[in-house]
Amino acid sequence: MAGNYDTVIKVGLDADLSGGMQTQRQLDQIKKKAAELGKEGAAAGENMTAAFGKVSRAAAMFQKVLTGMGLATAFAGVVAAIERIRSSFGAAKKEAEEFAKAQDQAAHKKELDDLAKSYKELGEAIQASAAASQHANEMLDINVKNARDLEDAQLALAEQKELADVDASDPAAEERRAAIKARYAARRGETAAQRQKDDVGLAQEKLSREADAKRKEAAAIEASTGEDDSVIAATRRRLQQAGMTATSYNSDDATGFWSQFGQNVKRIGTLEWGKVGDVETEAGDARRKAAAEEAKNLEAEIKQLEEQKAEKLKKAEQLRREAANAEEKANALGGGIDVANVKAETALLTGRAGVTAADRSLARKNAQVAADESIIAQGPGRVAALKRQIAAVEAQKSSAISADAKEQQDAEMARQALDSFNMAGHRRNGTGVQAQRSALEADVARETAEANQSRTQLQSTLATLAATLKGLNADLKKVEREVDAATKRQNANNAEAPAA
Repeated sequence: MAGNYDTVIKVGLDADLSGGMQTQRQLDQIKKKAAELGKEGAAAGENMTAAFGKVSRAAAMFQKVLTGMGLATAFAGVVAAIERIRSSFGAAKKEAEEFAKAQDQAAHKKELDDLAKSYKELGEAIQASAAASQHANEMLDINVKNARDLEDAQLALAEQKELADVDASDPAAEERRAAIKARYAARRGETAAQRQKDDVGLAQEKLSREADAKRKEAAAIEASTGEDDSVIAATRRRLQQAGMTATSYNSDDATGFWSQFGQNVKRIGTLEWGKVGDVETEAGDARRKAAAEEAKNLEAEIKQLEEQKAEKLKKAEQLRREAANAEEKANALGGGIDVANVKAETALLTGRAGVTAADRSLARKNAQVAADESIIAQGPGRVAALKRQIAAVEAQKSSAISADAKEQQDAEMARQALDSFNMAGHRRNGTGVQAQRSALEADVARETAEANQSRTQLQSTLATLAATLKGLNADLKKVEREVDAATKRQNANNAEAPAA
């Protein structure tokens, strides 16, 4: 509010202002006496009383001004004698009017200063509120960023700890690390999607706070126009008073009033009393000119005050539009929640797919490592067993060949025996010779048949054994390849296993 106004005005009163009641009684007697003179006399008495009433009102006004300011003791009544009032009241009244005018102008200036300061303070309060809101938003952003940075750092630390715990000699170390990274990547994807949803919510919250703040600012500005209305109304009243003063004659002017009043007193006895009229005096002209100038200034003040009020209302309307726009924008951002939800679901599915793939890869790797270990461990026994089987088949083959060779030999020996018998000249047809020849021929036939059967059996056996040997040799080579491949993979895993 405006500063304190301390005004000290010294008013000097040389007149003896006691005896007002006595003067009133004298007027009552004059009025009574005039009534005895008939209708015209009664009118003259009334006019005399009315004239004195003006003096009384002027004195009462002076009393009110002084009493209202707490500076003087109230008048006891109207001055006792007209002549004594004439000699002193004019000067005293002038001082009182100047005092009242000074106080009035000071009060009006204080009203304007208070209004200006009030509007300035309102603007400063609004700016302070906006600054506080901006600061709160900045602090919120900082706190959110710090919280997210900490969350990211903690997640990265946990991931590195798990990666460091992987045994460097683990053949599936690479796949195990990939599975760990897939899990944390999924968590980061889900976190990023959730943060996007949070960001939409935070943006909506900021816009809602902004809209609420602007509405409150608009309401505060609109409420402040009540003070504008009060000052405008008070200024209009001053303008009205100044206008009346500027366009009317004031019979309370000291010189003009007392001059006219003196003439009217002298005419009472002749019943020529007339209405006390306004008079044109130099002091009155000066007063009217000052009032006209004041009215002009007051009109300018009113225009300025009204423009200031209009500007306030325009600002309030603008703030309400901005609030509505902020709220509309906040509502529009709500669509971002749907987008963020879809992205969150996508991130969840993508993360799970990545984790599943990594886990499957790890499972396959573990199975392969276990299989390689089993192959390597069982390889020698399987190879030895196959070789034993091959050797057995080879032995069967040799045995079948040997048996067939014996049969073929027996058949050959039988033929040789017959040939020898025939070559020996035993061509006689004697009973004994023929019988011996028949026996040898029977041996040849039998042994030949057995040799043929053996050869047929050998061929079948050799074919079977050949197929068996082929399968066994293939199995042996397969086992040897598997052992060799498993050994190479194991060696490669041991050599390429990443360090922690």
